[in-house]
Amino acid sequence: MAQRFETDGGTAFVGPLQVIDEDGNILASVGGAAAAVAELTDNSGGTAADTIAVIGATYTQAEVANAVASLAAKVNAVITALGLEGL
Repeated sequence: MAQRFETDGGTAFVGPLQVIDEDGNILASVGGAAAAVAELTDNSGGTAADTIAVIGATYTQAEVANAVASLAAKVNAVITALGLEGL
């Protein structure tokens, strides 16, 4: 039987093999019950960093590319971490 819990993003339910949101979408699974999430391929040409710089009204292409590269790197780090935990 699934257990219900509250998260910052709303209500989720944890079952024996899957974490499912209240709309029935599978958020994560254990034991390969759902397809793995592929890492993003970063073709932005930017440099990843731990800080997203301000992108003002007169931005440069490099500022946008660096922001995209930074976000892609963090998403991939989360995907990797979840994979190491079997999710």
